[in-house]
Amino acid sequence: MTKIERELKRRERRRMADLNRNSEEVFRGMVRITVIGLLIVAGAIILLLASALRADHEAFAATLRRTRLIREEMAEDRTYYHVPPLPEFPPVDGEPPQAIEVVSKMEIVEAETIPEERWESLGTYRLTFYCPCYECSEGWGHQTASGATAVEGVTVAVDPRIIPYGTRLQINGHEYIAQDCGGSIKGRRIDIFMESHNECLKNGVQYKEVRIKR
Repeated sequence: MTKIERELKRRERRRMADLNRNSEEVFRGMVRITVIGLLIVAGAIILLLASALRADHEAFAATLRRTRLIREEMAEDRTYYHVPPLPEFPPVDGEPPQAIEVVSKMEIVEAETIPEERWESLGTYRLTFYCPCYECSEGWGHQTASGATAVEGVTVAVDPRIIPYGTRLQINGHEYIAQDCGGSIKGRRIDIFMESHNECLKNGVQYKEVRIKR
């Protein structure tokens, strides 16, 4: 083998080594880019899951707060009646006792103590209007704080510390039921439910006398 041939072989080996080294560097670069891309995607997925879990937690906590408020108000309005046991009559001359009609003490108490219903004025209230859109109900839609489904012409939002849920109200000659509440509905203010946001805007803010059924 001549000196020139040996030099050519040496140059060929060096060229192949350079090619292999360049190929390895390209491969490592592609691996690094792939790993970085996977880390970015994984981070984005973790952020999305965390946001979804936080939203679910906040919605669940709000539902618990509303449920606790409803239970507390129902507990305040709960009335207990004591009904004495029915008397036992022994048989006469071996015959079975005759059936008798017994009026419970609870029925007598209700008949004597429940007064006749009447409308009593609460004075003038500030009236506003809301609908099931997100701007008005913040995502609650037709769901109310009392658990009832909001209905136009029936549902109104009140301050439950002043007007308990289930109270029947008369406004401008029409009868409503207190079924909802709101963060800004405090004191002498009532929010009337409507289906149309445009109708809510047309009605604006009004001041009317409010009557309550006693």
